[in-house]
Amino acid sequence: MSIPKDLERFSLASKWLRRILKKNDHLIIANSTERKLLQNGSRS
Repeated sequence: MSIPKDLERFSLASKWLRRILKKNDHLIIANSTERKLLQNGSRS
């Protein structure tokens, strides 16, 4: 196992982790806004 290959794998993994986390953040934001809209809709 050479160091550069491990670094490449690590950078790829971190890139994917960042992408997944970004997607999760967007999903969380969408879910929270949907809940707010539903709450407002049920109130009115």
